[in-house]
Amino acid sequence: MLLLALAVCLGLAGCSKSDSEAQAALKGYLHDPDSVTFEESITYKNFKCLEYSVKNGAGGYAGSSWAIMEKRDYGWAARKLTEDFCNETSLKHAAHPGMAAREKEARRQMMAVLHDANLVSKEIDDEFLVPKGPCADMARDMTSYARRAVQAEDATERARWQEKVDKLIAVAKGGQCKSGSS
Repeated sequence: MLLLALAVCLGLAGCSKSDSEAQAALKGYLHDPDSVTFEESITYKNFKCLEYSVKNGAGGYAGSSWAIMEKRDYGWAARKLTEDFCNETSLKHAAHPGMAAREKEARRQMMAVLHDANLVSKEIDDEFLVPKGPCADMARDMTSYARRAVQAEDATERARWQEKVDKLIAVAKGGQCKSGSS
């Protein structure tokens, strides 16, 4: 079955090796990776938009979602999972050097909090390398919220996202891992 899906991807649909690698990485973030179907793919520099559908809790498909993926030294990582449309403009924004530097600093700060609280090994320097579990969920939530604070268009939105970051930092400093979405 997997070989058939790969043959369809590589042969009939014409997706590239980087599409296949990004799709495989995205599956690691999904609750039901075996049910995912991929539709459109858009690439800009080391970023990729993937349109996909996945079964919901009721066992049906509820429509398409998008993932912005980033090629990092170790492979592809999800930058954002959204129901919003993704296009080359979205990728250019993600790839903007100033934005990338601010987001990188936000990620570094979040990992430092987890390191200081001894929740994550100091050798782990990326939230996507944290072993699966509540610390991985929290690291991803923290960096996602920090990224949204950096990208916010106005001060109110920035403060709202920063408040979520601060709450998770307080939890981490207390020596716990907890997802921000629960």
